[in-house]
Amino acid sequence: MLSIVIAANCATCDTARELAVYAREALPELKVEIVELDGEQTVPAGVVATPTYLLDGQVIYLGNPSPSQLIQKIMEHGNDAVGSTGKKGKD
Repeated sequence: MLSIVIAANCATCDTARELAVYAREALPELKVEIVELDGEQTVPAGVVATPTYLLDGQVIYLGNPSPSQLIQKIMEHGNDAVGSTGKKGKD
């Protein structure tokens, strides 16, 4: 699962939302969630700024990567992130 942590006062979080859409379209089997910090919920472990990208609970990016960097990192992580029918070439 890809979690993208954003906040209302974040100048670059609109780009993070666009990257979430891109990831969903590029890897439809990948679960993607936007976690919007509003001051009431617990901040996920490892999150020190927004946007932060977590893949299966591990921080992979602080700040926005390029679309190709994001997809490459997800694919490097393997089928655990994209499910057993991922596009990595193994089922």
